[in-house]
Amino acid sequence: MPSARLLRIVVVAVALLLHLAAHVGLGEPRVRQPLPEDRPALLANRALAPEGEAPLADALRAALTDPAVAWDPGGDVVGRTRFRPVAMAVFAVERALGGDRAGWLVGVLSLLLHVVVALSAAGLALDVSGSLRASWLAGLITAAAPVALSAAAWPARQPVVLAAALGVVGIRLALRGGIRSHIAAGVVLACAGLAHELAYGATAAAAVFVLLRRNGATQTSGSSALASSVIDGAPRELGPVARLRTLALIGVPVVAAIVWRSVVLSSTAPGLSELEAIGGGDGVVRPDIFDAAAGALLTLLAPLLPTRLHLAGGPWLVGGAARLASGLLLVGATYSLARRWRAPNTAPCLAALAFATPLLFSASTGGAPFHDAYAYVLLPVLATAVGVVLARAVRSDGALRLPATVAGALLVGASVAATLTSAAEFRSSKAFVELADRGDPGSAVVEAWRLGNAVAAAPAAVLIHATGADEDARPRADALLALLPQALALADRLLEPGVPGRDAIRLTTEGRRIARDGAAALSIASVLSGYATAVAALPAGTLRDDDTALLPEIIRPAEAAVAVAPQWSGAWLVLAQTCTRVGAIGAALEAARSAVRLDPNDVARAELLARLALRVGRTTLAVSEMERASVLEAAAAEDEDRLPRRAHVLLRGEALSADASASGVLVEFDWAARLLQPRWDAGDRDRDLRTLLYNLYLRWGDALASLDKTAMASLAYDRAVALGGTGSGAAEHRGWLTRRLRREMNEAVSALKLARSGEGNIANALLGVAIVLCRSAKWSEADELFEQISRGQGGMNPALRFARAVHRYAARDDELGTAEQEFRRVLDEDSAFVSARFELAGVLVQSGRLEDARREFLRAAAEGAAYEWSAEALQIARHLENLQRSSTR
Repeated sequence: MPSARLLRIVVVAVALLLHLAAHVGLGEPRVRQPLPEDRPALLANRALAPEGEAPLADALRAALTDPAVAWDPGGDVVGRTRFRPVAMAVFAVERALGGDRAGWLVGVLSLLLHVVVALSAAGLALDVSGSLRASWLAGLITAAAPVALSAAAWPARQPVVLAAALGVVGIRLALRGGIRSHIAAGVVLACAGLAHELAYGATAAAAVFVLLRRNGATQTSGSSALASSVIDGAPRELGPVARLRTLALIGVPVVAAIVWRSVVLSSTAPGLSELEAIGGGDGVVRPDIFDAAAGALLTLLAPLLPTRLHLAGGPWLVGGAARLASGLLLVGATYSLARRWRAPNTAPCLAALAFATPLLFSASTGGAPFHDAYAYVLLPVLATAVGVVLARAVRSDGALRLPATVAGALLVGASVAATLTSAAEFRSSKAFVELADRGDPGSAVVEAWRLGNAVAAAPAAVLIHATGADEDARPRADALLALLPQALALADRLLEPGVPGRDAIRLTTEGRRIARDGAAALSIASVLSGYATAVAALPAGTLRDDDTALLPEIIRPAEAAVAVAPQWSGAWLVLAQTCTRVGAIGAALEAARSAVRLDPNDVARAELLARLALRVGRTTLAVSEMERASVLEAAAAEDEDRLPRRAHVLLRGEALSADASASGVLVEFDWAARLLQPRWDAGDRDRDLRTLLYNLYLRWGDALASLDKTAMASLAYDRAVALGGTGSGAAEHRGWLTRRLRREMNEAVSALKLARSGEGNIANALLGVAIVLCRSAKWSEADELFEQISRGQGGMNPALRFARAVHRYAARDDELGTAEQEFRRVLDEDSAFVSARFELAGVLVQSGRLEDARREFLRAAAEGAAYEWSAEALQIARHLENLQRSSTR
């Protein structure tokens, strides 16, 4: 029999040569391209390469504590079931070291890890049997297995290879003697579980090996010594205390890792929301243990059958016959091995079954075990079991010798052939998708990958900066619209029939199954969203009439994206943008609200919601979102040492202006002016800002004029005229107000003349003149008249004080404090003068004291129920409450 050294050389050579074509080759492309999932999981994952003074430290911290780093974007969807901190930490280091060539570095390390897995499988077979023949079989089966391609040759799946390597190394350490080896075994097995959740099965396999050891020689080391201390060794068994101690030393770190994973996931998992019910979530069919067993069985038998690499498809729910057969095989194998636990070949077979225990929990991991790459985690122990069983049969002189020899040769030969024929297809994204289609025909994920490749291959539009036109947008429009049937076909597989944008979004059975696998759901949702975005971004001038008629159909792919990944805010954002593009503003508004609920700290989403709210007249909602977004924008501006973005400031000002006009809360006009006017004064004379300021002052003037605050209205109109010119509508409105004030003054003077001639009350006539003087901004003349009236009446009575407060002080921003004092004094002198409380509340609003104003409006509404303004007071109080609630958020 060849030596162990030659075995190691051959195993390394086989592993490297079979996988070489997945990295470089003579055909096109000569070097590997990014495959599906590589970008969101690794290459374009911003969490793995954050900006800052210590990017690697920040990335490592996030990898160890934040499940969302698993995918970008949509990490919250994937990370809830795939929190793999050790693997993500390795990704972060590789991104830091590899930079733009991180994909190459990851591919090389994955291949080297596969070599470690194959060598460790060979060593494990030697450890548990002492047979070089078993070691050769286990090493070659692992090195050549086609399931290794979808792990080691696919950079995004490096966590699987890392977990397999750590798992089998941990098992071998558990078989060594000594406390330090057992502690090391526990730490390595814990890291394996934190690299991939299925690798927790390695701990169960290690426990089986420890429990079935027969020799107490625990202080030896090395392969030959190990071989003498396990299954086929001397008959004296380990004592119960020694076994329990070994299991405890191994188990404590693993339990700590499980607790850590549970704590992180429970603290970061989003709460239940109405979004989780989308698509009919109560009817979801989840995979169970028999699905898992059947899927693993069919996948692991691939080397003996025409190879079908199961690379995609989400949860793989097998048919009833396979479920029944796999269940019976699982129960029967466990029972049979348990009865023969003292037999020499029992330990590795039971260990392989124990390793598969995480499949029991596949219902909570989204069906991930049904990919070939995930079967790879089990491969080293399974290859060890196969190697030991076949080697022992070959060694015997019975009838099993020839069939065992043929089976071993067929297994290795079929594995080599399958890997050789498929390796090159892992170098090209297009070829990879075709391979996945052959291995998993009809998979919705593969269809999404194919659509994504086609969208990426669509011609780019060349922008002509001078004219703002798209020179080559027509070919791009033709290419993208030609893909519409393909996108609709994929959406129809996921959604039940309905009218896009009108009917409730309901998933089909297939759609509900896929929605349970975070990565599969995100893969499909990102492609459908990307397609909808690309079509919605086509310039209107490049579309023909028949193309424009097709545009509403892009809502359906966007709806399918949100249905299959309802917790991904990006899909809702795209749906909102798509609905906006085709004019379905109501549906766009609701989609934007869902996007904001899922990602409340994103300024762009809040701004989109505010724009849509303005378009449908929901001004209070627009203000609410922009006030909340302004806090986020200010924090971002401070971090980046810049001013808040101009577009953000303008949108906030527009929302405040529109809401002030709609609700009558005039202080919002003042807030808007304080935002926008400084930019104009600083030289920002953009047309958009001019128009916004003009509309603001015109609306403000109209609102003030309607409330008889004509002095302030005149100032607002003056500013609007300065922006819009003398021929603008503001000039016309100012002319109306000027003529109205002139007429009022003439009437007041006439009334005074009549009073002095004995046909009226002189005090009342003088008060009328004083009021008109205030309304005309002639403050000093008005003050003289108010003083004259007060002397004539023997003092300032509540009615006169109220009139002066309303028209003299409340009409000026710089006199609001005096107005408040005067209104409170009126109420002190005459508590039944409830109109003073209503006016006081208005002054408090102008001063920005919204909570005090709200209380006064409520009190005024209660005390002045007989007055016509009481309903208005109640309405304003409710509006102020909404503003405060949004500000608090």
